[in-house]
Amino acid sequence: MQSSIENRTSHKMIVSGIIFSLLGVSLGLATPEEAFLGKMIGIVLIHGSLTFTAMVLFSFGGVFGVLYLFGKKDFYILWAIAILKMAIVVWAVSLVVGVITAYLTWGGLLLIEPKLVSGVLLFAVSLIALLTMDQISHNNQSVILIILSILPWIIRFGVGNLLHPENPTSGTHLEIFFISIAVFFILASMSGVVLFKTLSEEIQ
Repeated sequence: MQSSIENRTSHKMIVSGIIFSLLGVSLGLATPEEAFLGKMIGIVLIHGSLTFTAMVLFSFGGVFGVLYLFGKKDFYILWAIAILKMAIVVWAVSLVVGVITAYLTWGGLLLIEPKLVSGVLLFAVSLIALLTMDQISHNNQSVILIILSILPWIIRFGVGNLLHPENPTSGTHLEIFFISIAVFFILASMSGVVLFKTLSEEIQ
């Protein structure tokens, strides 16, 4: 009976995740042309929204890590790891979309671009951390989650640019599209988090 409920939950989360993702992408592609980037602004917004979504996920993983340190309840860690898994997935997709965006909008990719290099490093560090979670205590897991929650924000606001532009939507009507796309991606990610949590319960 429990397995049947978990299977139904998994199917619902997969379907809802796909629907919200498609809505986000569709809205991005439907964004009105911008004076400098034209229709490519939609892809830029999708990339930016994915990055923001991953940052939010990493942050919530850190919040659950803090909650565990104070509450010492295992379910905080279980949710935190599910969130971390989804954060890594979204961050990886953001990196791939970022590479595509660079080729389509600026005609090339600078491999020493600081944000790209730091983004790949964060992906690698996060993946290694996830793979080693089972070998360390919940307290250490919490500390790692808190550290990982800070790193994306350091990359966003502390790492400089070479070709990577600053936020092209800042102070424009495009911010509404950016926020709306991000909301759809966050909703899709929430479905992904629940899916990862459900799958981890099935394994246990």
